[in-house]
Amino acid sequence: MRAALEGQAVAAVLRSDDAEAKVDELELMLPEAGAGMTYAERFELDLGFHEALCRLSGNETLLAMWTSIKDLMRISLLTAPDQASGSLMAKSHHQPIIDVMRTGDANRARAVLSAHMETAAEVWSGRALSR
Repeated sequence: MRAALEGQAVAAVLRSDDAEAKVDELELMLPEAGAGMTYAERFELDLGFHEALCRLSGNETLLAMWTSIKDLMRISLLTAPDQASGSLMAKSHHQPIIDVMRTGDANRARAVLSAHMETAAEVWSGRALSR
């Protein structure tokens, strides 16, 4: 669901008259964990980046739908923190989204975003199965 919502957000951002400024703003939101940050703090930075993408789309319905599942994400991922999956919340894992958005190619950007989501889903679902 997130990939669908955020894919729509990417396309909306890239269609906007001020797409470059919005991508610049989004890049400032890339999650960058500081030393000593907890898993929960890093997760909130990650969520903040993805929520900003939806907000920058200018589509209030899309943002409301994304926000409606935010607490479910918290519940499923913060009930048993896994420090090993912390790389999924790193700036380097999100930078490719910004890079492809800078090309202006919405289809490629959606594909990169989808791959980003798929990787996270695979890691986190594998973690759930191993419990």
